[in-house]
Amino acid sequence: MISILIPFRNEIESFRNYDTTLFPIVDNIMKGCHRDYEYVFIDDGSFDDSGSMLYTMFVISRVSDSHYLKKFNIIDNPGDHGLGNALRFGFTQCNGDYIIVMDADLSYKPTDILRMLIELKQNPQLKCISTSPYYYGIKSKIVGSSPMRIFGSIMFNSIYTLLLREKFTCATGMFRMYHTETLKRLNLTTTGFDINSEIIVEFLLRKERFIEIPSVLHIREVGKSKMNIVTEVIREFKLISKILWKIIIHNY
Repeated sequence: MISILIPFRNEIESFRNYDTTLFPIVDNIMKGCHRDYEYVFIDDGSFDDSGSMLYTMFVISRVSDSHYLKKFNIIDNPGDHGLGNALRFGFTQCNGDYIIVMDADLSYKPTDILRMLIELKQNPQLKCISTSPYYYGIKSKIVGSSPMRIFGSIMFNSIYTLLLREKFTCATGMFRMYHTETLKRLNLTTTGFDINSEIIVEFLLRKERFIEIPSVLHIREVGKSKMNIVTEVIREFKLISKILWKIIIHNY
């Protein structure tokens, strides 16, 4: 089974479109690939009734479809708020053999899930399949993001590449598929958006099977980003210091 994990905070505007932008697309992909799946939504402190609206629109409206209802789990994050905390808690709530983590704003489109499943079928030993807008090829690009955010992303990805001496292009993205058992063995500690970098770093340091696939990163169409750029820059530098210490002390 595949778990689709979506952390959210105040995403009521994004959820309004899920009946066309997410659910039917994922359902068709999973049926075509003969995969069972579930959704795990982690409410990370919403105060705009996002969770209530999601439940009302996509659960109560399908009350007669018991099979469909079993695919939905909307869970409040009991810990401190932050993407890292939400994801670490969310991983413990997933029942699938693999976990796909997605942004609630669908800045990466769910159609790429099909490419993930094809890659996994061709190479079942993979522990992580990560999308990258920087990956070499015409199928990768960034649409509409600010130049400052793109510069910061490229800078940190370059630093991680140099530190780890591995060939990859995007450590900071979130849209990925993980082997659940391998993921749950990681000792993750970050609390913000830097958890995405921390996960990739841990996979690479442990020499787990990992590949990237090209993807398109779109600008958020509705709602507001929850990222505080200054805070996240500080967190990324702290994580880089932690990695450097591991490399020096443990000779990774």
